[in-house]
Amino acid sequence: MRMNQMAWLGLAIMATTFSSPLIAQNLLTNGSFETGGYSGGDFEHIPAGASDITGWTVGGDGVDWHNDGEMQFPQDGLLVVDLNASDGDSGSISQTFSTVAGQDYSLTFYLCGPNPSSTSFPDPREVQVDVAGIQQIFSAPASPNQNLVWEQKQLNFTAAGSSTTLAFSTVVPTGFWGPTIDNVSVTAGAPVPTAPLWALVTLGSVLTLLTVFSLRSAGRHSS
Repeated sequence: MRMNQMAWLGLAIMATTFSSPLIAQNLLTNGSFETGGYSGGDFEHIPAGASDITGWTVGGDGVDWHNDGEMQFPQDGLLVVDLNASDGDSGSISQTFSTVAGQDYSLTFYLCGPNPSSTSFPDPREVQVDVAGIQQIFSAPASPNQNLVWEQKQLNFTAAGSSTTLAFSTVVPTGFWGPTIDNVSVTAGAPVPTAPLWALVTLGSVLTLLTVFSLRSAGRHSS
């Protein structure tokens, strides 16, 4: 392969490398509630203070941890969290994670409102999100528990310190199934990608070689 062709190939490889998308890392542990001490059955009641759901703290009147038996189907994996432990019980779930003060972050999660065929629960179902001093209510329309309709929700926030606590809680505790969440993720605001020093040096060398060999080739053709 001629040298100028190799130079162009090097440029193409580096351009592809620098244009590749960055993969955002989820800062939460067990965002889809897949790990922990699930004992089986269609659901498991998790009381306040229990640590059954890895990474999460349960509060209020507790929550219900469902599999894909009654809840068809989870948005991600096999398990979801229902924030109404039973009719009239208002539950919550929270997690504290590491942040950098002043850094922007993005929260995304999926929400649905499971509704049994035999009765009617509040429609829409509402969940309250508390994070970094922001308190916001999100809602999703009711859908049959055997044909759940999930909606993705998003909230951007700025961390105030080295750790931040995210909490979800039910707004209206009516019904034995409440607002149900899955696939929760927090990612840092995407930084502007910059090329490392070695890459810049290499790029400069390739451009220099390309120029030199192009000039030599032009000289040979003109002589």
